[in-house]
Amino acid sequence: MKKATSLIWILIWISGGVSAQKEYENNWILGYGVSNDNWKYHIGGMRVHFEGGEPVVDTMNVGPSDTFVTTMSDEAGELIFYSNGCSIFNSNYQVMDSGNHLNPGEVYDSYCDSEEDGTSYYPNFNLIISFPRPSHPGQYEVFHVAAEDGTYLSKTLYQTSIDMNVPGGLGKITAKNKELFSKTIVADALAACRHGNGRDWWILMPMVGEKTIYRFLLTPDTTLGPYAQQVGYDKKPYVLTPGQCCFSPDGKHYVHADPGNGVNLYDFDACTGLLSNAQRYYYAPDTAFCSGAAFSPNSRFLYVSTGVKLYQYDMWSPDIGASRIVIDDVNANPAPSPASIFVGRLAINDKIYFSSTGTIGYLHVINKPDEAGKACDFVQQGYKLPRLNDWIVPNIPYFRLFDQPGSPCDTLGIDAPISTKYVTAKSIISVFPNPVSTTLSINVQQAGYGSVREQTVDITDLLGRKLYSVKIDYDGHVELDTQALPPGMYIAVLRADGHHVQAVKFVVVRSEK
Repeated sequence: MKKATSLIWILIWISGGVSAQKEYENNWILGYGVSNDNWKYHIGGMRVHFEGGEPVVDTMNVGPSDTFVTTMSDEAGELIFYSNGCSIFNSNYQVMDSGNHLNPGEVYDSYCDSEEDGTSYYPNFNLIISFPRPSHPGQYEVFHVAAEDGTYLSKTLYQTSIDMNVPGGLGKITAKNKELFSKTIVADALAACRHGNGRDWWILMPMVGEKTIYRFLLTPDTTLGPYAQQVGYDKKPYVLTPGQCCFSPDGKHYVHADPGNGVNLYDFDACTGLLSNAQRYYYAPDTAFCSGAAFSPNSRFLYVSTGVKLYQYDMWSPDIGASRIVIDDVNANPAPSPASIFVGRLAINDKIYFSSTGTIGYLHVINKPDEAGKACDFVQQGYKLPRLNDWIVPNIPYFRLFDQPGSPCDTLGIDAPISTKYVTAKSIISVFPNPVSTTLSINVQQAGYGSVREQTVDITDLLGRKLYSVKIDYDGHVELDTQALPPGMYIAVLRADGHHVQAVKFVVVRSEK
């Protein structure tokens, strides 16, 4: 009973297998203020999600104004929580159970007075980030930095733990504001990279006014650190000019760019967490009042913004500093009106989006970041938003990096999925009815496509434990009797030749007699 479909697939086949990455990066929360139909400007919140490659925007009432945002999606790509630095919100855009009162202190008291309705924000840049807890399905860790009372300089690193394995699936805070470290740090400098073992996470923070960089390691059982490393160049004292830190997608480079200290580039060892081969490249003094940084998907090109200009560096060049070229200048091409280029983020669709140091209804976009020079296709204000966005793109690590094959720490048997990209206009797998009480119909579009030898659907609980596995025939349809399953939420995971392709949630209910 295979049906005709207008679904378009772009497939890259390697070694005859297929896979897809887990979709932790799928959702971004953007916006500004609280929506008001009587207000002439388009304000409120937005959820940007990337199913099908191009971003799709849903609006919500409250936007996370200003600077301090992280988002987390589950492996099926569904939004599960986000934070504005004051509170943690669930997928219903409400404060999670015990999710308020992050980052305690004077700054919290001044800025987070409206945290229950989401209109508050914590006044720091890129100083919150979140991860699934290694080897603990359904559990997540959030790292966030609080500012010092009186000075507002970023100082104390906290860790907050979330358990999504609770009735209703909306999550609960199980530990909050656990202090890991306290010392004045750079105010835009929390970045993370997966360990070379493919499981754990490194978290790096550079210090103000010195060359010290601290690192932490998130493991299944604990957070190790801080470990200090003296490397590179001293940093100028803190100034109110924001910048950005990030890692390359291959996990081999780390960059910290800010107007006062230029571009500080390092090699990174994902096994030890150590930096080496420090290089510094300065901007022209009149071109930088803020800085953002993002690497291309293939890790060859580094893009650095300075507010006014966007530069490209070639990481494969024998002289990286000399390879710098100007991709665009805000003043030279102000369309539709000048807007600065600020924080950059590589999205799950392999495009790079930049925010602006202001409140505008656009994101700048690099459409082909793997291409050299102007061929990268940077478009100022190239993605129009339905509402205004205030400074931000969320701070999300690159989840599509796994182990470092052949490295001394590649000892856990965790391997990256075979490289395959699915660009699709809608879901590959669908289930009906949902909720279901008796028989669940599972449909797979384009079943048996190409060189795939076998497709199966695994039924798992929210902890990832496999309960059933059913084979998908060429017609793409199978029916599953759910009467033996207790009421609750489950996940149907589509696999092709054993590789994860896509997942969808469904709910089992019991009819009242």
